[in-house]
Amino acid sequence: MFFGGLTTDGPDLFSTNGGTPLHGLTTVVAVTDPDKGPRGLSTFVVPVGTPGFSIGSHGRKIGWRIADSVELFFDNCHVPASAMVGQRGEGLRQILTTLSIGRMRIGPSG
Repeated sequence: MFFGGLTTDGPDLFSTNGGTPLHGLTTVVAVTDPDKGPRGLSTFVVPVGTPGFSIGSHGRKIGWRIADSVELFFDNCHVPASAMVGQRGEGLRQILTTLSIGRMRIGPSG
């Protein structure tokens, strides 16, 4: 439900560096406009310690271990509209841009 912010429930599996000791926040992409499909995704910053937000277990990895993968849980967690990154509906574009930049930086490193 989106009204002046986001209230969400449920898990987010395999979140990279989500709320790890590296920083005190995580970014979450959530569906804010279900009828718009991929154009209905928006990105939010969620600080560790937000009521209703908790971090679960760390995933075990075989290969790439430099970035933790964790489970994130949301139990009636309210995230204010001011925590939105960019404009509503830009989440997919932001995800794809981040992946592209990461690939360009990791590729040359071998």
